[in-house]
Amino acid sequence: MKRWWMTLAAVVVSQLALAQGFPDRPVKIIVPLPPGGSPDTIARTLAQHVQESWKQPVVVENRTGGSQNIGADAVAKSAPDGSPTSRR
Repeated sequence: MKRWWMTLAAVVVSQLALAQGFPDRPVKIIVPLPPGGSPDTIARTLAQHVQESWKQPVVVENRTGGSQNIGADAVAKSAPDGSPTSRR
């Protein structure tokens, strides 16, 4: 008797999770290399396709210097949901 109740609860919870829109704010891609190189070009091409698919703005931000540590630090300090706001 409990099994159908647990199955129903799982279906309801999964439907609520599907109702949330992702992404609901702009997406930021951080490239730890200078603009104009291959990684930057690939990121901008990917951003264009993702923006068309998700119907949300996608921003490519170049964070150069420190042997790519500045870009890695920006990613590490970003919010875990992918939003462009910092959690610190």
